[in-house]
Amino acid sequence: MNQGSNDRALVSCHKQAQQWFIILRDYPEDPTLILHFKEWLEQDERNESCYLEVCMLWQEMGDASVIQQQERPEHCESELLENSAASNIYRSSLTNKRPLVTALSITMLLILVVIMLPLHIMYSPDYYTLVGETQRIELVDGSVLHLNSQSAVNINYSNSARAIELLYGEAFFEVAHNTSRPFEVHSQNITATALGTAFNVRQLNQDTETTLTEGRLSISLESDDSDSTDNIIITKGQRVTTHAGRLSLSEGHNLYMPDWKRNLMRLDNLPLTDVITLLNRQYNTRFVLLNRNLSSKKMNGVIPLNNLPVTLKLLSNSLNLRTTSLFDQVILLR
Repeated sequence: MNQGSNDRALVSCHKQAQQWFIILRDYPEDPTLILHFKEWLEQDERNESCYLEVCMLWQEMGDASVIQQQERPEHCESELLENSAASNIYRSSLTNKRPLVTALSITMLLILVVIMLPLHIMYSPDYYTLVGETQRIELVDGSVLHLNSQSAVNINYSNSARAIELLYGEAFFEVAHNTSRPFEVHSQNITATALGTAFNVRQLNQDTETTLTEGRLSISLESDDSDSTDNIIITKGQRVTTHAGRLSLSEGHNLYMPDWKRNLMRLDNLPLTDVITLLNRQYNTRFVLLNRNLSSKKMNGVIPLNNLPVTLKLLSNSLNLRTTSLFDQVILLR
């Protein structure tokens, strides 16, 4: 292999390493991603070194004032990283840090958060949407599936059942009535079962929120530590949220279509970290929270999903945040 080919291969290696770094920071416990990550490490002996170089860079960036609140990602010391030489270099860098100038740190932060490996490549879903995109899908039974931005599903229909798996993101379902073929939506560890109804399901980190807008819906939660299953029957306007292995019932709203279908996001005492997760699904601009002390702050109200200047103003006014835009691609919040 000539020098030009070597250089191109190394650039590709670092680009893939940056993509994996961001993915594993956002989804550190996803078993499917971890499996693919391990396979990627084994594809080429250079991959581990490239990945650890990204980890070292992030650690150095932590010394720069612009991102001094960032923590070192735990996945940089994963047991999957078995190359002792590369790992030793990385661990040595934690005690012998080389300062980087703020401008370089900002540039590399921009590279890390913008070069994002699309989730649909990992999951190979039946249907998916990209950031800022929505989709309306008519299913073979007459039901209609509405996919919100950066969301994905798998469809599994049979003669006796209709099953949909929400892999990530959010979806609204308008279910065609058929008593002989129950309609089920699986999301993380919950199952929503309906015969003829309309409801919205949203994944947010490890939790799932289900809101019923028409009919009746059965929500089942599989327990992690036993074979038991919790179950709640909800009616129009009610909402069920899973958190810490429990179902929580609350009042939603009586509108038929969910807020996101009207380009709105309703915040009901939602932590800032969750707000950022949802905004990153909607806007092509990447939101990054620099001050971890702000992560637990709660937000209430309604913000638009199609007007970035107004969204930034609401964030600033509600939580007294300072926002910095980097080349219209990254919004730093502090």
